[in-house]
Amino acid sequence: MEAHNGLSAKIVEETGFKGIWASGLSISAAMGVRDNNEASWTQVLDVLEFMSDATSIPILLDGDTGYGNFNNARRLVKKLEQRQIAGVCIEDKVFPKTNSFINGNAQPLASRWIDRNRSFFFVVRNRTFDQVALRKQELVSRMNHLQTARQEADQYPSRYEALTVINAMKDRHTVQLATTGITGRELYEIEDSPNNLYMVGSMGCVSSFGLGLALTQRNNNKDIVVIDGDGSVLMRMGSLATNGTYSPPNMLHILLDNNAHDSTGGQSTVSHNVQFVKIAASCGYVQSIYTHNLAELQWAMEEWKRTKGLTFLYMKISKGYREQLGRPQIKPFEIKQRLQSFLRNDPPEGGQYEKRQEEYFA
Repeated sequence: MEAHNGLSAKIVEETGFKGIWASGLSISAAMGVRDNNEASWTQVLDVLEFMSDATSIPILLDGDTGYGNFNNARRLVKKLEQRQIAGVCIEDKVFPKTNSFINGNAQPLASRWIDRNRSFFFVVRNRTFDQVALRKQELVSRMNHLQTARQEADQYPSRYEALTVINAMKDRHTVQLATTGITGRELYEIEDSPNNLYMVGSMGCVSSFGLGLALTQRNNNKDIVVIDGDGSVLMRMGSLATNGTYSPPNMLHILLDNNAHDSTGGQSTVSHNVQFVKIAASCGYVQSIYTHNLAELQWAMEEWKRTKGLTFLYMKISKGYREQLGRPQIKPFEIKQRLQSFLRNDPPEGGQYEKRQEEYFA
């Protein structure tokens, strides 16, 4: 229930409401000013202090746009915590804000911001919400069925060469997810496709994204191929255990290891000291396979398409990347939208994927 001073806040609590909405509009109106940050944030804090002193139920502040930039918003949150304010709602607008009901239009709900690809967030104090009983989950043990180790000299192909083989294996039922940085840029240069997704930022998250997609698409005849890098896997290695536990049969996880952060200057990683194949196997991947060259990579992918089961393919590649490498000329939200469209509707029959495989492997 809305309140704008100590008295109205006390009335809200005495009436039996479980929380108080400290309305920016009504606080401004009570001061006789307009609702576009004419009242300073320190003046609003003074009002909130009286409201907090008069009540014991949570107070959620209408924080407008945070009263400036990130530093202003961070200082606001610190001062709100000192006054026992439970949370603050920040609007995705420029500072100073415009009234939410200008021209008679109400403030859009969160779903509308999501539909417009705009950001929003709520900042709340710990223990503001009641605890929810967690649903009991059945613990499932997964076992690795096949693990192969290094048995001969590595070929060390370039990333571009490895991606060319991987992409040539794609068919109309395949979704390819490329980790952030050079991997996505090179895959885009090889062939941009509606069933490709190039991660932007979110380093280390591509296999987790692939897991969720594989679980939701396993009954829709979609294969999820996750193309990862050593720096990415090292950053979030715990995701391997989660992947292994859920073990979607339609997910193939490929790690191209060049012992370097190519996307940020070529700094060395510590991948030379990590046994990725053994780790994936111990995490419950059905198959964990060391591939020494492009021919073995192609064969392993063919076998996976035939037998399925959560599989981890590992191959060492050379450092570096193509000169004059461009960047995707399509915006991230457009990539998301076209992938969603691909998942809803299979592309038209036309043999384009089969033709690509015939041309490459001829």
